[in-house]
Amino acid sequence: VLRASYPNPFRSTTVIRYDLSAAATVHLRVYDVSGSRIRSLVAGEQVPAGSHDVMWDGRDDQGRSVSPGVYFYRLVTSEGSLSIRLTVLR
Repeated sequence: VLRASYPNPFRSTTVIRYDLSAAATVHLRVYDVSGSRIRSLVAGEQVPAGSHDVMWDGRDDQGRSVSPGVYFYRLVTSEGSLSIRLTVLR
């Protein structure tokens, strides 16, 4: 289960929550509206079953603040993938 981030929209940080029914290799990434990867929050890590919170500070993989606008975060496991929209305000 991939949950809505909170707060959304956000200015400085948001928390992304997801639940796993079993341990899994997880990829959690943020993309812009054109589909370009902006940030890898969880990159192929083995994550145990249960609820998990990941904070995103509105920065890309190089540490630069992203522009205001709409982004998507995507959770990928061996079970499939889910995506949810979020909005960055500045």
